[in-house]
Amino acid sequence: MQAGTADLNRPEVDSVLAQYLAFPFESDVNFQNGLSDIVSVAGVSSDVPEDTLQAMRVFYFNRMTGHSLSVADVQAHEMKKARTRDSPSSFPNTAGADSEPQHTIPLSFEQIKALIEAERFDEIPNNKTISAELNVRCSQIHLYDQIITLLS
Repeated sequence: MQAGTADLNRPEVDSVLAQYLAFPFESDVNFQNGLSDIVSVAGVSSDVPEDTLQAMRVFYFNRMTGHSLSVADVQAHEMKKARTRDSPSSFPNTAGADSEPQHTIPLSFEQIKALIEAERFDEIPNNKTISAELNVRCSQIHLYDQIITLLS
């Protein structure tokens, strides 16, 4: 977790996220004026990248409310929401029981990084724990192959 959210437990983060999601950024005059000032000083177009805009929102929200929400928490929440919306369980199952499993939407590096920083490892697609027994067996097979190569 990033600094600032380490002192919040999961229910508190969820509560703060709910407040963040309900925050009126579009109608907040101070936020809009500050955003406009930053864009004009930076000399960039009015099309601010979404990740930059999100970081600005989180910063402003934390300043206004005294919370310590992180961008990683917001990104993890958005990814979870998107995965829930697009999950195979939200569609009727028309395939047979032995059909191929549904493929998940690939995550960007930033999305995976956000999940790791938020310690939400279970939400990373295809992130499976490999048993210690399998690790030992693979090492033994590799060692066996090296011995055969050396003896040949």
